[in-house]
Amino acid sequence: AEHASSIVEVQDSTWHQDGLVEWSWGEFPKEATITRGATRLAAYPAILDQKDSVGLRLVDSRPASDKVSKQGLVRLLQILHRKSVKAQVAHLPNLDQHALKLARVLPSKTLRPQLADLIVRVAFVHLKKFPRSEQEFDELRSDAVQKLSIASQEVTKWLPRFAASVHLAYLQMENIPANRSPVKGDIKAQIVSLTLDGFLATTSWEWLKEYPRFFEAIAFRIEKLSSTAVDVDQMKTVELEHYWDKYHEIKARQEAQSVVDPELDQYRWMIEEYRVSLFAQSLGTSLTVSSKRLEKQFSKIRQV
Repeated sequence: AEHASSIVEVQDSTWHQDGLVEWSWGEFPKEATITRGATRLAAYPAILDQKDSVGLRLVDSRPASDKVSKQGLVRLLQILHRKSVKAQVAHLPNLDQHALKLARVLPSKTLRPQLADLIVRVAFVHLKKFPRSEQEFDELRSDAVQKLSIASQEVTKWLPRFAASVHLAYLQMENIPANRSPVKGDIKAQIVSLTLDGFLATTSWEWLKEYPRFFEAIAFRIEKLSSTAVDVDQMKTVELEHYWDKYHEIKARQEAQSVVDPELDQYRWMIEEYRVSLFAQSLGTSLTVSSKRLEKQFSKIRQV
């Protein structure tokens, strides 16, 4: 369980800075102590993404600090390596073609900057130790061109399959018969949940890598629709709605209290994998999932 997380207002100018374009704050501890009257409280430094710069603040939970700071770190590294990152994006093969296929879920004008951020994230942040000092930050940035090149290769492998799977899913949706409109509604809702505004930035690379399979599973479901009894598909949909309703209910309560809970995030992706297992089992899942495992994961989520 995680504590409610929001920005903590403090007088200390160290942790209230804006417009930074380099690592200029020395140490970046996991925790800081603040005083409220006679009480000493723990607070957690965070690096904020301010689009053209970064800022520093304190937040009141470590998971919030981790989540926010990773995005802030991507922005700082993007600023410092802008020319190299731009070159990597420019060399992504067939980008205009992919942009057309992805246009319904990613506006073409935002695709390049979002891919730039993704390459930076894969190169420097995903599965990397978070820097806690300027020295560690400089070590992270060492061999930057090589790291960006390797990350770009990963994105190059992923992007065509993702674009093709999204395109195929939308083509298949046009083949859904009028009498199966609830299926179309369910799939549209699924796509919306997968492609919320800024999803390339907010979805971990671990799960973004699974997006092609998630969309392939949509096409597979539609393809098999003619041989699937209405009540069978409906029963699976109702079961998934049960888990989604629980997810949205607790997510709304957590967000109302500014809670960041990694266990809820894991539950969300387990639901997505369960959907694949129900409608496109032959495509496989990235983890073992069942109704029992979903209930077990739900019990780990912080109830607020």
